[in-house]
Parts: sequence; C-alpha cells; structure tokens
Amino acid sequence: PGSQVNMTSWAQLVDQSGHPQLVSENEVVIGRAKECNISLTTNRLVSGRHCKIYKDCDGNVWLSDTSTNGTLVNNHKVTKGQKVELSSGDIIRVVFRKEDDRNNVVYRYEDLRQEETQTLELTQKYDDDDDDDDTILTT
Repeated sequence: PGSQVNMTSWAQLVDQSGHPQLVSENEVVIGRAKECNISLTTNRLVSGRHCKIYKDCDGNVWLSDTSTNGTLVNNHKVTKGQKVELSSGDIIRVVFRKEDDRNNVVYRYEDLRQEETQTLELTQKYDDDDDDDDTILTT
C-alpha cells in the first residue's frame, strides 16, 4: 500500500499459483487488514496482522507470528509471539485446512540474496582461473 520506493528486492514469496511477490522493504506484514503489505482482505481465516517477515541488523530473515491461529513454517507451528528464522525454500502456510483447501494461503520463501552470492562466487571462481587452457569450471 502507498507509494512504492524502487528498491532492490532481496526476497520473494511465491504463492500456490507460482506468482512471486517481491520483497524490497526490511519488513513485510501479511494479513487481512488493508494496510498490510500483502493484504488478504477477503480471507476470514487470516488475522488482521497475521505475521511479518523481516530482516534483522545482521541480515538474518525471520517470520514472527502475530495471529490468533498461528502460522506453519515447513509444517512446524509458530504461535503468537514466536519467531523462526527463514531459509530459502521454506514453505509458509498462513492458512492451512486439510479438509477444505479453498481458503489455504501458502507461500514459498526465496532469498534472492543467496542467488546473487552464488552467481558472484561462480564468477569469481572463473575470473580467478589463471591457467590459460579453456577448462569449464563446474561446481
């Protein structure tokens, strides 16, 4: 909501349909309230401010639950007031009902900074290759 500042995205949340929601702010709030960064206004199973994903001063990424029913991260329940560190590939279930999946809200967290680092490491490895033969480096 509000005006978007053009910043570099450091993460993305990919929904069940494969659509990525880019994250460029230090904190993203998911909830039913209109002022949330990811606003799910029509889903009554989502709390007003369900959870937030944020970076700490060391660059670690956390999910903090602020909901009534909790949030599942890799099928482990995180309850109100608890937080868990996220890693790329983690599955976040804001709403999960086995018996009725119509209102389920699921995201896959992807840390875009790790991909940049891996690419940079491969580039550095290639650049640091001093022998003049045309060897292809693989990892």
